[in-house]
Amino acid sequence: MFQCEDCECFFTDMDVFKTHACVTNQKSPAQSVFSEEGNDTNNNQVWNKAQTQLLIRSYQLLEAKVSQGKLRKKSMWEKISEEMREKGYNFSAEQVSGRWKTLIRAYKNIKAHNAKSGSSLKTYQFENELDEIFAKDPVMTPVKTMSSASQVEESSEDDQMELTKKRSSSEKDSDKNKPPAKKSKSKVSGSQQMVQMLQSFTVDQAQREREEAERTERRHEERMQLMRGLVDAIKQSAPQAPTKNRNN
Repeated sequence: MFQCEDCECFFTDMDVFKTHACVTNQKSPAQSVFSEEGNDTNNNQVWNKAQTQLLIRSYQLLEAKVSQGKLRKKSMWEKISEEMREKGYNFSAEQVSGRWKTLIRAYKNIKAHNAKSGSSLKTYQFENELDEIFAKDPVMTPVKTMSSASQVEESSEDDQMELTKKRSSSEKDSDKNKPPAKKSKSKVSGSQQMVQMLQSFTVDQAQREREEAERTERRHEERMQLMRGLVDAIKQSAPQAPTKNRNN
């Protein structure tokens, strides 16, 4: 199948294509024609731009369900075919599937061509619509091939990076040859740490017991002093008994 870049019409017969108005009236022999190959016609039906754009939009809406396993691909083509019939476009599910394969093949070809350095840039009629679906897919949009000048520059940068890595590696090897610095403190084993903790706990416990005994003794002494003070006060306040006269 062939597409004219001027009128954007599709032709299945090369002889018909060569004799249509755009080709016969062209002034320049450099007319560029982008070829689409694939079984996307039936009974001489040809896909136009509006029908193809409807197919792309419908695919974009249903593709997520297919990727998630919620919808079979065959069912997707049937749904798209049904939607197109509602719009007045009579295409079967097989025709829809075939047209999609043709679109993808042409899209991949144009991306592969434009990715080659030095190639003249080509455009595809439905490239923007398909970019919305496949722009981040590395299979569909290969990385652009570097030109010879870029490769020389990149090679020079790689050589510089390699030299830097070698210097860094040499410095690391030099550091490895240096004797390790002696540590000021030797490592303590787990059992030694446990013994130290128990010793520290025992000392602290003894200290707390001594302090508690001292506090208890002070409280006892304070109570005794208070009792002695009370006894002395009672003695002083008590009336003294009168002394008897022995002569009487």
